[in-house]
Amino acid sequence: MCGIAGIICPKNWSAEDNVSMAKKLLLGIEVRGHDATGYATITNGEINVDKAAMTASLFVKRKMVGSPVMLLHTRAATNGSPQNNVNNHPIMNKKYNSVIVHNGIVQPVETLPADGDCDSEQILQWYHKAGLKNGIKKLFGSMAFAIYHDKKVYLYRNSNPLIVAYLPKRNMYVFASTYEAIMNALPVKKKSFGLFTQEQPVEDIAIKELEDGEGLIFDLVTGRVKKFTATSAISPPNVIDEPNIPMEDPDEVVSMSNFGSWKNVKGMEFSLR
Repeated sequence: MCGIAGIICPKNWSAEDNVSMAKKLLLGIEVRGHDATGYATITNGEINVDKAAMTASLFVKRKMVGSPVMLLHTRAATNGSPQNNVNNHPIMNKKYNSVIVHNGIVQPVETLPADGDCDSEQILQWYHKAGLKNGIKKLFGSMAFAIYHDKKVYLYRNSNPLIVAYLPKRNMYVFASTYEAIMNALPVKKKSFGLFTQEQPVEDIAIKELEDGEGLIFDLVTGRVKKFTATSAISPPNVIDEPNIPMEDPDEVVSMSNFGSWKNVKGMEFSLR
């Protein structure tokens, strides 16, 4: 079990605020992995990765850099020693200028050449070889991942949890392996009721748990978000390959500030329109 989290805020972002939230998110997912911690920053297409074989509690004491897109990870090592930093997350593919964070265990139908021993690297390799949806079909196992490539962020969940929150005031998306990690990263206000204290987020938030086989594509240039579904190789065989998703399907595309009906923190359905 590992923990993944991230921040997607391509416009009007604050480096200081994003670092503060990133540290809180890392601490929120620390319980899911103590072997290594890391994060990737993406600014104007440039990826930088910082990771080390240490707990999140130690890692957040280091200097961290903010960016409009940040991918975070805490690792519970399964395949590949955490002492070899190549195996720790985020895992970057320098040839294609892409990066991934992943929670789960996968086994590809065919193992592609890779730099390390971590199974998560195969997700990125198959993504580049076969495309998003067809690449997922080449993978057995469980996965919740975030990939950055070519000015887009891809989120996908199969078996392992992945929660996505939208903060309309900041036009920001935050995702994490757990609901608690997201809520603990947000500023709250306290209200007392005698012996009891209630904590509520200071700003509005809409939250959604991705379903199995569901994913989101964030276009950082246009600011649009696209939903998609994909079936991994854990499902019955003989599934007909589908083409990669065209980004110009107007029926499937919504703006970042108009994502439709999500749940607020009290569980009520409401619309961001």
